[in-house]
Amino acid sequence: MLLRKTILTIILALTTLSALLLLYGALPFLEKMSLEEYLPVSAKALATLIAAVAVLLGLRNEGHNPRTPDAPHRAPSIKSGLYSGLISGAVAGVIVAVGYYVANRDYDVGWARIPIIFLYGTASGALLGVAIQLGILLFSYLAQQRPIVFNEVTGGMAGGLVGGILAGALGGAIFYPMTGFEVDRWLLFAASVLGISVLVLGTLLYDYEGRWYDIFASLLVSLVVTVFVAGIAAFLYPMLQGAAFQRLTNWDVTFVELCGGAIIGLLLGTILGLEVGIGLRVYLLVQRS
Repeated sequence: MLLRKTILTIILALTTLSALLLLYGALPFLEKMSLEEYLPVSAKALATLIAAVAVLLGLRNEGHNPRTPDAPHRAPSIKSGLYSGLISGAVAGVIVAVGYYVANRDYDVGWARIPIIFLYGTASGALLGVAIQLGILLFSYLAQQRPIVFNEVTGGMAGGLVGGILAGALGGAIFYPMTGFEVDRWLLFAASVLGISVLVLGTLLYDYEGRWYDIFASLLVSLVVTVFVAGIAAFLYPMLQGAAFQRLTNWDVTFVELCGGAIIGLLLGTILGLEVGIGLRVYLLVQRS
């Protein structure tokens, strides 16, 4: 618990710094902004708010509700999804931000995009973490009737799909209006898959109180399967995006930007939910054998 509290404290410091840098960069332009430009600014503010609230709730919970040896949970929890999810998002955000800066450093890319990438990653990680855990909890309850259809894997994918659409739409409002180079999709998919591993690790470690050997085996299996699926999705994404944008040619630009973000969010969210669900499913199968 001390480790998670320390990590949350570091993320709070980075979130505060990123928010201040974002505000510093936006202040000179606030009075000159058009109505269309307020949407990405509002989306950035929302991402900052989600990230800050999630971190503060995590620190408050860690300080007031220490885990006692006689109180095991043995099931996913919304709190674990929130806190481990925002840590996952922060890890992915750092990877994407640094990777984006390094890849485009020869084209005079400034630092301004780094804070919002980190803030968005943290916020979307929290959203996805909660959505995935909610899906797993709901489908685990429904598994009493149809265990083949309703289980940890399908629950994780369903929750990830819903959370991914929300997080992706938020990302579309933030990043599509920006000028400059887009984030490489391979970097985005790889960072997301690596980052969400923290959610799998946190759930098995804190909720299931698993042994490191069993956790490592479950995490490895989920990573191998997810990397394969994510690779296929990253390859197909440009074709899916192009087909969707062709159908939305006559729609409002803002709506198209939200849909573009929602599409990649749907793909990534479903894949990340698959990773979490497989990790939990494999762990439970190992424990029952």
